[in-house]
Amino acid sequence: MPAPKGWRIYGFAVPRASFQLRLVFSALLACTVWVKAADSAKTDVPSSAKADAPKGPLLKIQCVAALKGLVSDAAPKLTEDGSKLKPVAGGGSLDAYAALGAGTADVVLALRPMSGEERAAYPEKEFHDFELGKQAIALIVPEILWNRGIRALTRDQITGIYERRFTNWDELGGPRRSIEFLNPEPGLGVWEMFASWLYGDPSRAAAGRFQSVANSEAAAAAVQYNSGGLSLAYLRWANQKDVFALPIKDDSGALVEPSLENIASGKYPLSRSIYLAISGKPLGKRRQVIDLLTGRAGREMLLRNDIIPVEDLPGKGASTK
Repeated sequence: MPAPKGWRIYGFAVPRASFQLRLVFSALLACTVWVKAADSAKTDVPSSAKADAPKGPLLKIQCVAALKGLVSDAAPKLTEDGSKLKPVAGGGSLDAYAALGAGTADVVLALRPMSGEERAAYPEKEFHDFELGKQAIALIVPEILWNRGIRALTRDQITGIYERRFTNWDELGGPRRSIEFLNPEPGLGVWEMFASWLYGDPSRAAAGRFQSVANSEAAAAAVQYNSGGLSLAYLRWANQKDVFALPIKDDSGALVEPSLENIASGKYPLSRSIYLAISGKPLGKRRQVIDLLTGRAGREMLLRNDIIPVEDLPGKGASTK
């Protein structure tokens, strides 16, 4: 008997008489095709597209090169809600405030407050800046030089050392020992602060040939084991046991020590203020940056980056409203 004519589904002959059965097979086939299509749609989404999908607002922070470590420290807290962070490090305070005015930065970290002229260039915008704290550096010497009479230097003496007019400590009231100046590498803020104080503009600094040190920690370690050593470092690296911070002797002969009082008042010259500035009202992500860097977690970040928090400075206080 010949096979009955009907549909063939997945190779099976289905008799015309079995109408209900044909419907069941059709439904099963449709479901199979739909499930496969759905699975295919799931696997066809590129993983990169998922990763690139925006999860939160974009926060643009620009800072001077010397403060990029602070931005790196703050980044995990600022992005834990899914926000994206676009940090830009480099240039000076002038560049940072220009970016804030132009809208290419939401927040900037700079070495001075925003000037009236910079504010006037964008009259339609509202700006707020806050002093976060101060950085201070000191000339450092080893214990042997401190004990042998090198207890302070004048600005002229320091300039003479940097320009190699003084090459032995006995010319400055110390022991007969060659002066070994260890120069901080430019770009991290220490050398720039020093050169600005001596010459007014780092670009005018004498091109001395000295052994270089990468950072304050390296400077302190090198000075400690160099009986004729002299370098510069942030204050916390001078423990006044193995490595000593030298006061600056002013024109009257008075000693200006790198104390918190002198740093806060601006009397100690090798110091500078650190500012945070925003464009617009201090709300949203901008408010988060302010609260973070002026709060307890931010305090630890500031100290790690050799910034003395403003609340630690006598007579200082930050307004963050």
